[in-house]
Amino acid sequence: MDVCGREYGDVVSAIVNDRYSSDEVQAINANFIEAKDAQSDITDEKRAEYLSEYAAFQSWRKKAKTVAGAVIELLN
Repeated sequence: MDVCGREYGDVVSAIVNDRYSSDEVQAINANFIEAKDAQSDITDEKRAEYLSEYAAFQSWRKKAKTVAGAVIELLN
């Protein structure tokens, strides 16, 4: 990945999008919203799956932010 001339947000997005497509991100977010909805009729197993999926996504985003910060610092 070429990061020269890129901003922090661009690098974070590139790292996140390397693992998750925009369709996957939309599905993860929609599933998370459904899992948090107490009125939703999804099963407890599906709710746990959606919450776990979201937690993994957030963990990857945090890692991407750390890596992007280090990359930008090295380039400056």
